[in-house]
Amino acid sequence: MKYFFIVNPMSGKKDSTNEIKEYLSKHHSELNYEIYNTKAVGDAIDFVKKECENKTQPLTFIACGGDGTLNEVVNGVYGYDDVYISVFPCGICMSYDLLSITNSCFPKIPFSSSFDNISLFIFIVCAIIFVNISGKIKTTYSFKG
Repeated sequence: MKYFFIVNPMSGKKDSTNEIKEYLSKHHSELNYEIYNTKAVGDAIDFVKKECENKTQPLTFIACGGDGTLNEVVNGVYGYDDVYISVFPCGICMSYDLLSITNSCFPKIPFSSSFDNISLFIFIVCAIIFVNISGKIKTTYSFKG
């Protein structure tokens, strides 16, 4: 499985890219991952779609930003199977110190290409609620690749 950390450098109080890099190298150096910094509104959708179209293995996309970043990742994976999404909250309303979380991982949410529009809407709303709640509480997950 390959992991893509989709980072919105404009989200939150500061660009979290360096903290995410440090965190991954310290706690998850064994992961097959790539960090992608978005460049403009809609960029995450295009990047995620391109990766889904060319995938040769299961993929997990971790939205590192706020609800807008998550929304773009969800829209990018829409229509594809064997992909997962997760969230690492870094938005203004949910930012926290990434390095204060020890041995953290990213719970993966399976995504299905068979979602209809109503299911997709419910999925996005629930995911955004999850992002907003998870940014306000400290939770530790154990990674089981």
